[in-house]
Amino acid sequence: MSPISNFDGLAQSAIGSTSSCGATICSPVQSSVRFIAFVGDVAIPAMNRAGVGRVGAFTVVFGENAPSLLLVIAHQTLDTVVSLRDRLAE
Repeated sequence: MSPISNFDGLAQSAIGSTSSCGATICSPVQSSVRFIAFVGDVAIPAMNRAGVGRVGAFTVVFGENAPSLLLVIAHQTLDTVVSLRDRLAE
């Protein structure tokens, strides 16, 4: 389950129950829902497995940057920042 699942309810109310997202064309709201689900279900657990202890995920629902997702990634050292991409690729 996505750690930011409260955004799903907002997005579902915006796209309605009868809409669908094809393989190539999605509305911006549908793309946002899919991206947020990917971050919560895949990206954050992968970062945890790669040794990143804490990852904060915050949604911006109102304002000029809405909808957007902010990730705050806590690292122990500068080395772990530089090597994260390589560790995720393993």
